Amino acid sequence: MKIEFMNERLPIRKGTGVVYRGGFGSHERTVANVIAVEQTLNPSDKYGHEVDEVLHLRDNYVLTLDDGHWCYSHQVDGVVVTDCNS
Repeated sequence: MKIEFMNERLPIRKGTGVVYRGGFGSHERTVANVIAVEQTLNPSDKYGHEVDEVLHLRDNYVLTLDDGHWCYSHQVDGVVVTDCNS
């Protein structure tokens, strides 16, 4: 498993693995898969409109995750990418 922290142009969509920090960003990093993406107007809006993907880590969004949690965009530290060569 490879985790991308620097590339802010990786899309996040259903099924994408993300590294996030719960507790509004204060907890340890956790890996989970995205089950829904909602684009929001402001960084701390809890509700937005459901979209297929967001194109930048720095966009404003809320993710629903397969571990039973949700997170704001500022809690996402990176995207898990599959590297077939490792």
